[in-house]
Amino acid sequence: FNIQDDTEYFIESGGCRSEVFKLTVVDLPFVKRIDQTQFFPSYTGLAPKTIEDAPDVAVLAGTTVKLTAHLSGKAKSARLVLHDGKKIEMETVGDVEFAATLTVNQNNSYHIEVTGVDGDVYNGSNEYDITVLDDRPPVVTFEKPGRDTKATSVEEILTLAKAEDDYGVLSLDLHFSVNGGEEKKVDLQKLRGE
Repeated sequence: FNIQDDTEYFIESGGCRSEVFKLTVVDLPFVKRIDQTQFFPSYTGLAPKTIEDAPDVAVLAGTTVKLTAHLSGKAKSARLVLHDGKKIEMETVGDVEFAATLTVNQNNSYHIEVTGVDGDVYNGSNEYDITVLDDRPPVVTFEKPGRDTKATSVEEILTLAKAEDDYGVLSLDLHFSVNGGEEKKVDLQKLRGE
């Protein structure tokens, strides 16, 4: 039933009729939008990222995520309720906004429980997924020289290396030794800039 106003009702069956009950319509605030700010693990070298209207969370393990819920009206309080039963109190960050921070280490889900101004506690949002993404290892390939290249003692060898990672590459060093001598290291990114 799409009931918009207070009403009364009763139940009738086989000639029997119940007492009259009153149904009161209340406009409870609900979660209109959830924004998230992702704080990645330090080893990724990535700056924090904010995504608006993104209730589902999909991040690397160890990422800290701040969820900000924008409600349709004023509420007394709100909390994140995780599927595993853990509850995280949300802090008030605006007139109708609440925020909470969690560190993601496993797949889970959550919804937001709201306490209305009159004290009613209810689910104020749908259930949303929390997914841990795999961090693939970096891949380093040599494009030059080719396999089994031989050089004379006076010949220079051009080396071209390529490094890729799903979250970026901070540095790439080449370690080498000549004729079994002392190992040397060259920062290939510095060479590229010279």
